[in-house]
Amino acid sequence: MRPDTILALALVILCAATSALFAEDWPQLGGPNRDCISTESGLIQDWPEGGPKELWTVDVGKGYAGPVIYDGAVYLLDRLAGKQDILRSLSLQTGKELWRYAWDAKGAVAHPGSRAQALVEEDYVFAAGPKGDLYCVDRKTHEPLWHKQVLEAYDARLPRYGFNQTPLAYKDTIILTVFGKDAGVVALEKSTGKEVWASEPFADMKHAPYSSPVKAIIDDGTATLTAVLDADRTAEVYGGDVDDAREQAREAMDQSVVADTIRENVVGRAFRVRGHLSVDDYGANLDAAEFEAVDESPADRARALLEEAEA
Repeated sequence: MRPDTILALALVILCAATSALFAEDWPQLGGPNRDCISTESGLIQDWPEGGPKELWTVDVGKGYAGPVIYDGAVYLLDRLAGKQDILRSLSLQTGKELWRYAWDAKGAVAHPGSRAQALVEEDYVFAAGPKGDLYCVDRKTHEPLWHKQVLEAYDARLPRYGFNQTPLAYKDTIILTVFGKDAGVVALEKSTGKEVWASEPFADMKHAPYSSPVKAIIDDGTATLTAVLDADRTAEVYGGDVDDAREQAREAMDQSVVADTIRENVVGRAFRVRGHLSVDDYGANLDAAEFEAVDESPADRARALLEEAEA
């Protein structure tokens, strides 16, 4: 089945499964909270005989960008192959196109077509095309407020399968992974596109990311984050390998001295940690890809954060 056919089918199913009351919006990748959880209830468990009733269909170009829903409208980033990206707004009830905004984005990527879902809020619609063009469009006037070519802005190469990012909204900013030589992740002001902050570039620049950022609560109330270190990084913290640890335990006739040594090398010091975060019923866990000490006092840092929060 062709990608454009799949997308058209997805739109049909979406509309057939949505009541006329338009109960819950799905304004971005992963839904309202970007966690892929819907609070809707009373969903049918089986398709009716012959399938759901088709309410409307819309022709779209080839691509992989899914639709999102906000305030009775469907938003879709479409693409005219090799020429343009097209942000389209459709009536959720009828499928009629309400408005569109297109921009030139010539060239192709492997498996051509649209890529990422838009991010829709009360005032703005954010969309990133496969060639690295990020646009903020006024949701009410349908006019562009700003544009940033993020690949050029952060000295990033075009990934083989195209730039694929749905920005993450956080307060007055949007956050996205640019994977450039000048920055890894950036936060941009929603209203202007101006950079608010930028992280250091990723250490591994060989494999371009195709995943969009998500927000996670690291402090789950226990004020702890479990960092999981592999053998090599554990050896760096301990100051020796497994044989050294065995020898120390043998001399002390107590295995706990190894843990005591690691504790002495870690407690009261600040570390910069990067890795893959997961949050479950047991708290926040970080599978560390980088773990290095930094010249910073945790006590001073805590005081500064408290003063900032109380200001």
